[in-house]
Amino acid sequence: RNDQHEDITYLEYLQSYNLKTWRRLAGQAKKRVLSYFPRYRSMESSPQFNDFCRVKLMMSHPHRSPHELLVVGGLRFDSFAAAYKCCREHHDTHSDDHYGEPDRNELRA
Repeated sequence: RNDQHEDITYLEYLQSYNLKTWRRLAGQAKKRVLSYFPRYRSMESSPQFNDFCRVKLMMSHPHRSPHELLVVGGLRFDSFAAAYKCCREHHDTHSDDHYGEPDRNELRA
């Protein structure tokens, strides 16, 4: 990606950019609706919780590698769950990614 796009989050790119030209959609264009697959369980007790946290970080933090998501606020964490916990404690201004919130059993078969 170009240097001019370094600070764009994955969420913003998927919702508001032409995926072929890297240009922002027209001002009057509605944001795209995202369909997530797979959807990981958001319950902390679930074995999928670390993946859930990785997706939450991935959508709201600009990055080039998933390993960069383990660093939040200059601190390096051993898991995406720990990094996301720190993120939630210090960054309460992220856009709603419509992926769900931790410890809400939003996935029901």
